[in-house]
Amino acid sequence: MINSDIKICLVTEQSTFVEKIIVDCIKNIQLINIGRAQKKLSLMKPHIIIFNDIAISKILSFRKNNFNPRFIIIYKHFPSNVSELTLCQISSLIDQLSFTKELFFLELNRVIKELETIQKSFVVQLNSNYGWQVQDRVLYNESYNKIDLSKNEAHLMEIFICNANKILNIYSIIDQLETEDNKLSIKSFRNLISKLRNKIPQGCIQSIYGEGYRFKMQVSRNNLSLNDFHMLTTLLLPLSTINTIFEAFCNTIFNLYEPDRSFVMYCDFETNQIIVPVETSTHEYPGAAKLGIKIPITPTQLEFFNTITSLSEPIILSKNDMKDLKKEDPKTWDKMQVPHSALVYYFKVKNIIWMAGLHQCSHQRYWVQEEVIFLKHCVKILQEKMQQL
Repeated sequence: MINSDIKICLVTEQSTFVEKIIVDCIKNIQLINIGRAQKKLSLMKPHIIIFNDIAISKILSFRKNNFNPRFIIIYKHFPSNVSELTLCQISSLIDQLSFTKELFFLELNRVIKELETIQKSFVVQLNSNYGWQVQDRVLYNESYNKIDLSKNEAHLMEIFICNANKILNIYSIIDQLETEDNKLSIKSFRNLISKLRNKIPQGCIQSIYGEGYRFKMQVSRNNLSLNDFHMLTTLLLPLSTINTIFEAFCNTIFNLYEPDRSFVMYCDFETNQIIVPVETSTHEYPGAAKLGIKIPITPTQLEFFNTITSLSEPIILSKNDMKDLKKEDPKTWDKMQVPHSALVYYFKVKNIIWMAGLHQCSHQRYWVQEEVIFLKHCVKILQEKMQQL
């Protein structure tokens, strides 16, 4: 069994014995039908995608849509009647293929180990999608692809990260960049800033009028720990009513993450509404529960729910991701304030679609990997408690 935090997806047209072998051997792999793969993959942003040879034609369409995972591993497709074959016949069939079962898993393990090495070497995460490897001064994107930086760009990144969230005077930055062989004018420095901005997440480098520049970076919440996890379990254990469970959950994650809103909501398809029974929020950014708003389920939301309910990871949404929702229902979203960024986990209990998560309304927030993983574990506790009622 391959067990890793690296996100892996298997894209296929039909479930055959080959898919079963792969799914049984890889923990937490996501099986995605080729017909709905594009939207699901763009939401999940997996590190590795496994295609069979029938689905190869779809690879180009993913790349045309700026979806470019680090690795695509292709295995040979088996005959359609493979499920009727005996294990002995299947083993014999695999040995005749250009990519045997053994070679496939050897290659997959090699790729995972390489990605895990990069992942563990991150000392700084700019957001949940970009990481800076301090020792080698290398920038990686969400698929762990290296982003090419010039010598000056890499040095500038290092200066900014060492002084994250501080305002730096232009001349003090230039002094640190300059050497005897590398003199910078104000104009060439501004060009350098512009080039670096195009390679890193939007909004990281802020211009402060009359003062200089600030590198804005979400501080990693490394203090999220097993103690917090056990605290939530202890809080929910004695509770027996659904609303008290929701309140304890929302209050706990609100205090741990310090967002503008934490919430639990569900889809009521009989009334065609999203109901928010409980939320915890700041005074400045009340949500649907405090405002007494019932959110209509729009066609865009319905399509979205159909896409994401089979995912097993929290998803990160930006304001841009939610702009279509506001277009369809501007009155509701104007009342609540569309969040700049959201971290949401979708799950099912007794065939009802539930959502639990966090909204940041005051500013763009970059959710780091520790926060994403921790929310998943917290919601799993909530889900188990709900299933017991």
